[in-house]
Amino acid sequence: MATKPAPTDSFTEAAAAHAKVRATIDTLRAEYDATEAEIDSTAAELDRQLGLRLPPDEMKRAVVEILKANAQRFENTLRAAICDFILHKQGGQTIPAAVIGKPMTYADIESIIAGEYGNYEYTNLLKANKTPHVFDAPLFLYFGEAIAARIERVMDGIGPADMGYGKIGEGDIGCGLAERRALIVKLQTRLNELHARRADLAAKLAALGYQVPYKPQRQG
Repeated sequence: MATKPAPTDSFTEAAAAHAKVRATIDTLRAEYDATEAEIDSTAAELDRQLGLRLPPDEMKRAVVEILKANAQRFENTLRAAICDFILHKQGGQTIPAAVIGKPMTYADIESIIAGEYGNYEYTNLLKANKTPHVFDAPLFLYFGEAIAARIERVMDGIGPADMGYGKIGEGDIGCGLAERRALIVKLQTRLNELHARRADLAAKLAALGYQVPYKPQRQG
């Protein structure tokens, strides 16, 4: 006669399984908490770096970068203005509607050169039409290298106190522009990685029946 297998102890098995789940939850929760703490510290450092000033010499370099950026934006506007000019879109009400949007003809060009066509006698092309005043962007576009060199010479005589550095502490000044940009990218990349890890851990915990409190992503 065959021997019957011993009855399984369902409670003992369930208790063991439950203990294993709890241990897994505790491990995941510890990793989640550590990730959350690193997110807070990384975001705080990102905020700090964003709020720091540049060293004085780097501040001067940033001024030139701002002028270059404005000139590039103006160049984009100028390109559009040149197209509008060729397409008769800036000729005023004296231009027949039928020709607006089409390239000017040779006859149009000669008439404009002679000052005999519509409102073209006084063009605004170097102001790119949309620019209300001829300010530093168009000048920098046309004479950028000369202007940058001259401004740099002017700024040679500007000291830290002239730029307000006497009103802030050394702790308010961080690294230079290029190094700062690289650091900001590094911090932001790390923050994105931590957010992804936190989301993965939260999903695993949820699958085991444990819900973590919702926290929005911090971007600095």
